[in-house]
Amino acid sequence: LYLAAVEVASFDNQPGNLQGFTLNEAMYASFEIRGFRECCNVVTDFVYGFWFPQSEYSRGAGPDFEIFDHSLYRRNDINSISHYFVPIVPR
Repeated sequence: LYLAAVEVASFDNQPGNLQGFTLNEAMYASFEIRGFRECCNVVTDFVYGFWFPQSEYSRGAGPDFEIFDHSLYRRNDINSISHYFVPIVPR
């Protein structure tokens, strides 16, 4: 499932075709993604295939998500930067 979202102060007065979603507070590991959008697959393979088994954390409850900062991310630009977040808990 892939969702696009924007932070809002309130779900009041949102257009009828949009739904609210609350991202609950949690501890997250953050990974920088440099390059094309397809690089995210390399990062997720690294996180789940190497980082988790080597770390002192397990995957926590909640969704993984990616942040595309408009000042750093440009579609189809090899110099783009985004950030991938995955919820974690100590082992």
